[in-house]
Amino acid sequence: MKGLLVAVAACAAVAIVVLAALPAGADAFTDTWLRGASSVAVDDDAIALFINPAGLGMYGDSNSYTSISMAGKDVLGVSLAGKTGPLGLGYSRQHMWKSGDDPGAGLRRSSNAVDVYYAGLALGDGRSFSVGFDYRWFRPQFGERKKTGTWDLGAMYRPVSFLSVGAAVRNLSEPDVLGADGFGLKTTYVAGVAVRPMGDKLTLMADAGFERSQDLADAVYTAGVKAEVADGIVLRGSLQSYSDGDNREQEFSAGLWFDLGRVGAGGAYRSFESADDDILSFGFTTSRERQRTQFQASGKVAEIKVAGPLSDFRPGWSLLGEPRKSAQAVIRNIRKAGSDESVDCILLNIKPVDGGFLGGPSALVQEIRDEIVRVKSEHGIPIVAFLEYGGGTQEYFLASACDRIMIHPSTGVYGLGNYVTVNRYAGTAEKLGIQWDYISAGEYKSTFHSLGGPPLTDEQRAGVQELEDVIYDELIAVVMEGRGLSRSEAESVCDGRIFIPDKAVDAGLVDDIGTYEDAKAVALELAGGDVPEEPENIKTVNVATWKSKDYHWGKKPVIAVVGAYGGIQEGKGGTDPLRGGQSIGSETLVRALRAARKNPDVYAVVLRVDSGGGSGLASDIIWYETVKVAKEKPLIVSMGNVAASGGYYIAIEGEKIFVEPLTITGSIGVVGMMPVIAELYDKIDATHETFKRGEHADQFSPMRKLTDEEREMAEEVIAWFYDDFVEKAAEARGMSADRLRELAQGRVYMGSQALENGLVDERGGLSAAIDYACEKAGVEREDANVVYYRESRSFMDHFLGGAAVKLGLWKLLDFGDSDMRDLVRMEAITELPLN
Repeated sequence: MKGLLVAVAACAAVAIVVLAALPAGADAFTDTWLRGASSVAVDDDAIALFINPAGLGMYGDSNSYTSISMAGKDVLGVSLAGKTGPLGLGYSRQHMWKSGDDPGAGLRRSSNAVDVYYAGLALGDGRSFSVGFDYRWFRPQFGERKKTGTWDLGAMYRPVSFLSVGAAVRNLSEPDVLGADGFGLKTTYVAGVAVRPMGDKLTLMADAGFERSQDLADAVYTAGVKAEVADGIVLRGSLQSYSDGDNREQEFSAGLWFDLGRVGAGGAYRSFESADDDILSFGFTTSRERQRTQFQASGKVAEIKVAGPLSDFRPGWSLLGEPRKSAQAVIRNIRKAGSDESVDCILLNIKPVDGGFLGGPSALVQEIRDEIVRVKSEHGIPIVAFLEYGGGTQEYFLASACDRIMIHPSTGVYGLGNYVTVNRYAGTAEKLGIQWDYISAGEYKSTFHSLGGPPLTDEQRAGVQELEDVIYDELIAVVMEGRGLSRSEAESVCDGRIFIPDKAVDAGLVDDIGTYEDAKAVALELAGGDVPEEPENIKTVNVATWKSKDYHWGKKPVIAVVGAYGGIQEGKGGTDPLRGGQSIGSETLVRALRAARKNPDVYAVVLRVDSGGGSGLASDIIWYETVKVAKEKPLIVSMGNVAASGGYYIAIEGEKIFVEPLTITGSIGVVGMMPVIAELYDKIDATHETFKRGEHADQFSPMRKLTDEEREMAEEVIAWFYDDFVEKAAEARGMSADRLRELAQGRVYMGSQALENGLVDERGGLSAAIDYACEKAGVEREDANVVYYRESRSFMDHFLGGAAVKLGLWKLLDFGDSDMRDLVRMEAITELPLN
């Protein structure tokens, strides 16, 4: 019993000494000075657990913080904290202070320590507002060792990019850390404000805190500064004023920090007037985000893969649909690698890419190629293309933009050129007993309709050949530009012939023959690195995993990109869960457009269209919503591979329409068709009987053809819809109805032709459209938050989609025959008998 009383008395004595040494209103278990300066309005990473738990809710990425504090040669404390999303966990051990043995001696570190465990959570919009709480468990390592805990609350608000305010209430339950005879922590109120007068590299902060029942005269005031004097080199300093009886005392702290990309390290100094020794702390951080830094290692090779089939973004999951790669992700990665100072060469690993609509390169491939050209021009970074499976028109079109092209020794360059076959099955269907009631508005509207369409007219044949000529000219132009060939030389190699590797080099189509390891070695050499004896040991970096830290405060102006992919239909759209095809539902797309229109944070809308059309009614319903958007906010349109017929209809209200030269667009016309299978029933010896009331009630029955009167009504509807389409397009494009009617007629145009005829406005891909939207909204691109309003990706999308990819289930419905590509890639030939 006596020993227990002695222990309690010792604890009380230590507590009294500690409290005497602390500034009024300070929390004995919060290290607000660890990095030299902190504030309830500033800290929004893992250290927020120690300062203001609301900071956990600002931005959602993962990071960690570790520090050790020294008082002279002794360890005063350690702190560990981690944050993932809005959740934070932490731990600290802090040694108590004791008085010196000699009279007048100051405080020194004791052997008694308290462990503190933290768990915190915050909620908010992630950028401008957050509220949070944490719970702290105390476990003294001496005395009674009573376990206790307390709650902390906090809030943070960033209304604009240069202002942040914060507040925290700590020790809500006022725990007795060392038992009834120990000392208790009082409820403490802290408020702070921070400003950025010169952008995100200079932050001025000020906090005021006081304990419950204290007067403001006894409050603790702290003023601090955080200055990033160069990328990744941060200076911090703070001055704290607190009441000490009738006087006010000041303490100073300073810190120096170095950010090294995804890690950081630094130290801080604190003068503690009552202590024998000043305090030094040393810290280390990790982050999933890449921070600004002066200390990047150069000479890296960024490897970026391009493989088909490509789509703008990866669609939702499907059981049997072949997985698609995101072209926009490829573009982002090229841009990211080109602008990063640590990357000195890009290795573009080009796998087989699916063909375009008319047998040539697709507009998405052209969009990727444009980004390669831009990065080379703006950043001067060399790019190596590696064609492991050979190069057809699509793959070589992309590779031609690179500085060096390397091809695998067992393949070649094949079939440079383009062709399309237009099929007609009306006669075949008639032999089976199926006839078609087919009505179209527009002389060219039936050009690419295989079912029910009549044979091609001479005008339609000329139109198709003209499209092929435009595609071919684009191919010749990029080969001339990329390989330094004359037109006659480019035409001689782009005539569809096959080049084995040696002949591809002789023809000037490629520069080197080699394996993947050889390609990495070439890229590393261009990056200025030393090539090892074993090239397979060369490591490339995957920039897709790189995410840069966002230093911006408050909400960013939103540029909404609304995706419209696939055939247009009434009702809801999305990804077919069986085969993976995409569709545009009028309800789904209107809902996305309306959400962007009504969101006050959205400054402009970019409608990204990749659709060959579909339902006229659904297209019109969507058009009405685009009119509303265009009246309230800038509406910019970006056309992908195809934006024709209904795809063009929903695009016409765009203030500016962007296309690539290889975009398929136009097809302003209307078509209606219906199969008649009465003769098929006769051939298969089936019977049918129709019962009706109303002379024309069964006019849409597949068991009979339209009467003359019914056909006249149908033609009237088709003509009425066509005229309405033409008039709306003419008004939107600022041209006369007669001129638009000349350009319409269901005729299909390449993007370059559409530009010449005024159907669209400017060459460029999605990135160019976003840049223009930012310009119209009056915001800088780097200050904008680009939000993609598209098909949601749930957990089941990722899980089931990933399972389908791993099992390769889409191949069960892949009935494609081996073609010339298979022959050149040595796939089909190895299946032939050898005897």
